[in-house]
Amino acid sequence: MRLERLAYDKMKIFLTYDDLDQRGISTENTWFDTPVIDEVFRDMITEASVKLDFDPDGPIVVEVYSVPSQGIVIIVTKTEELVEDHDDISMEWDITSAVPSTDPFIYRFESLDDVIHLAVELSRNNVQEGQLYCYKNNYYLLFPTEIYSTDEILYYEPMIQEYGNRTTCTKALLEAYGNPIIVKNAVKDLIKYFC
Repeated sequence: MRLERLAYDKMKIFLTYDDLDQRGISTENTWFDTPVIDEVFRDMITEASVKLDFDPDGPIVVEVYSVPSQGIVIIVTKTEELVEDHDDISMEWDITSAVPSTDPFIYRFESLDDVIHLAVELSRNNVQEGQLYCYKNNYYLLFPTEIYSTDEILYYEPMIQEYGNRTTCTKALLEAYGNPIIVKNAVKDLIKYFC
């Protein structure tokens, strides 16, 4: 299990399939055994909060992403939103909505300025490729899996999440309903035209 503090109110937990197996989660059916998942999740949060000095008390938002052939990434964010009757809430897990292995890694940004600032940071790390779309007043940066490995994306993800967030939006949706802005070498072209 790899742990990383992304912000004062956000942390990331990366679990390989071996980590999941050691915690008793080894089959797809286990994901639907809510009591087992709840217990494992609470143990992970407790361990992560001690190691990262992250206080998990209060309402939290949990995002779970499947990383093809690697494991899962769990992003935990503290929130100020109050949840009524939170003692009766059980966590629901939907691993089936994770990005398939052939889909690119896709991140959503609220403004073009955020994408440009990220492009500057990525170009310093020799990242050039990507595709940029606009959809419903947000910007989406796609990193194709045939160019970037999962390990590379996980390496850059903390930097990316300073400006945007991972999304479950698919490339097919963006191609069908979004407006393509840069269809090849998005990072390189953003630097070329805006910096």
